[in-house]
Amino acid sequence: MARTAIGVVILSMTVAVVIGCGPAKELPDEVPKHDGPAVEAPLPDKSDPAAEEVVKRAVKAFTGGKPELLVKGKVSRNTVKGVTLQIATEQQPKEFVESERHLTAVWPDRVHFSYDLTGNANRASWLFRPSLHVRRNNLPIPMPSEYEKIITSDVLGQHWLPLIFPLTDEKAKPVVFDLKSVVVERQVDNKRVDVQANVLAVGFHGMEDMPQYQLTFDAKTDSLIGVDYKHDEVAQVIRHRLVLTDHKMIDGLLLPNKMEYVRNGEEVERWVVEKWEFPATIDNKEFIPPKN
Repeated sequence: MARTAIGVVILSMTVAVVIGCGPAKELPDEVPKHDGPAVEAPLPDKSDPAAEEVVKRAVKAFTGGKPELLVKGKVSRNTVKGVTLQIATEQQPKEFVESERHLTAVWPDRVHFSYDLTGNANRASWLFRPSLHVRRNNLPIPMPSEYEKIITSDVLGQHWLPLIFPLTDEKAKPVVFDLKSVVVERQVDNKRVDVQANVLAVGFHGMEDMPQYQLTFDAKTDSLIGVDYKHDEVAQVIRHRLVLTDHKMIDGLLLPNKMEYVRNGEEVERWVVEKWEFPATIDNKEFIPPKN
């Protein structure tokens, strides 16, 4: 996710941020704090049965006991409003600005999203793997080839995994492992409360170019409340944390309606969902930039 070229590509997470806001009890720190390559442990051949049980409960909670609804998430639209942190320049200070983001996605290889930022340049990206196009104020921005993979990993971690279905997708071949029980601090009804959570790791044998992700589930509600991951970007490790709150049943799915994104320890986006949509199909034309 390159703020210099794209602004913010999507959302994110890091190591010691509360699931909600404010000072935090740390989640298990699976993200190295160093500047070397983002090296991960080998992905196991099979899932841990205990971790699989956590996923089964999460699917049940997410679909209201109707797992056949899970596939709806493979074709989706999402509109959010909130604030985005703008990096400092000679013309403007570092500050949060009001923003709106529109995202359209078709699993596993198509995404279009745009950012409308108050008083700043608008940005849009079209990803139809392996093709990537980025524009700023409708002007093309050349992107290094590595960003196609980076953006896909961000979309997986920050949009598709919160819709749960990748954890059961046969072609993606997910493996869940390294289950831990921890206590995290969350914001509930504007109060900080301790919450028991189940934390597990997931990787994908069918998507070997994607990183491993750490998922945090509320042990009481079985809802997904956090996603952590890391990847290499411009010769440095970037650590991401996505915080998910205010889950509500919409179209039969238990969807997060507030999201926060932290990048290398700094909060850079804060969103409230305006709309979730799950159309039957989306035309491929939406993932190809219009001709100028």
